[in-house]
Amino acid sequence: MVNDIIIGICEKLKETFGDSYGMHSDTIADEWQKPCFVIACLSSESKQLLGKRCLRKHTFSIKYLAGDGADTPGAQAECFAVQETLFAALEYINVGGDLARGKGMVGMFTDNALDFTVAYEFFILVIDETEQMEKHAVTFSN
Repeated sequence: MVNDIIIGICEKLKETFGDSYGMHSDTIADEWQKPCFVIACLSSESKQLLGKRCLRKHTFSIKYLAGDGADTPGAQAECFAVQETLFAALEYINVGGDLARGKGMVGMFTDNALDFTVAYEFFILVIDETEQMEKHAVTFSN
């Protein structure tokens, strides 16, 4: 699920900003061409609901590194402009063919870069594998 969300975020960023921005889902490296985005899952939560339903919440960090480097004049203004675009762009992303809505969006300018967080929630149905295996065993034994 987390990898599907990362793919959805990357696709939305490419659609919004174009191919000239790098996309990474790993740690920040000095040799990356800028401007670029670094996407990381910060946390995942699971809350048991009625029956076999669960609510899963995944919180992501999208770090934006400015084009000319963070120390150049205008880098902070560039980050704030990107932040405004991210609020609109990441409200809905495609995750495995379904739309997911981003919640709790927060943008902060820290360490000379934009650090933008967003959470995506999903209801899932937990299927007991042993129960499924028993059904298949009965089906195949007939």
